[in-house]
Amino acid sequence: MVSGNTARARGVNKVGLRRRGFSDISIEAVKKCYKLLYMKGIGFDEAIKAIAKEGETDPQASQDRSIY
Repeated sequence: MVSGNTARARGVNKVGLRRRGFSDISIEAVKKCYKLLYMKGIGFDEAIKAIAKEGETDPQASQDRSIY
């Protein structure tokens, strides 16, 4: 979700994800990805590498590979 004049990322739309059939595990994985991309203060390339690594090492997150 975004808000503001000069829109900025503000969070994950959990309600929308649930309506689209995402599992709780997948929603948590999306939240982790969001935090890496927008809140950790690391570069985009580093965040993408961390997200890919998370998908490889977290058995719960790797259940739904479509979000990575």
